[in-house]
Amino acid sequence: MPKELPKPEDYSAFSKLLRLSYPVYEDGVCKATLEIDDRLLNNYGTAHGGVIYSIADVAMGAALWSILDDDEICKTIEVKINYVKPAFPGTLTCEAKVLGRTRKIGTVESEVISDGQVIAKTKGKFHISKV
Repeated sequence: MPKELPKPEDYSAFSKLLRLSYPVYEDGVCKATLEIDDRLLNNYGTAHGGVIYSIADVAMGAALWSILDDDEICKTIEVKINYVKPAFPGTLTCEAKVLGRTRKIGTVESEVISDGQVIAKTKGKFHISKV
């Protein structure tokens, strides 16, 4: 039985701060989106690298969480990110998918997309534990 998709009011405070949304969030896949506006720009007028990292980290964790048992949680161990291109104001999308899991470790990858182009690729490991 798939987990129930969280409602926006149940998102974490950090996700609300970034104004993230999760239109896809099931079966080991998450698609997260956010709008890059003036609040999220660096001094060069592009999305701050921390914002790009954050959408990837949250989307990868959500993708893994979607396949965990109800009594399990996951926490980031490490994330490797490769920034490919800058992201300008507009919609930022991250598509994350679970590559595999053991009893205690989940491996997830993602692509962050802006204006139809991949701007970053990530791979992360997450610790799985009981609540």
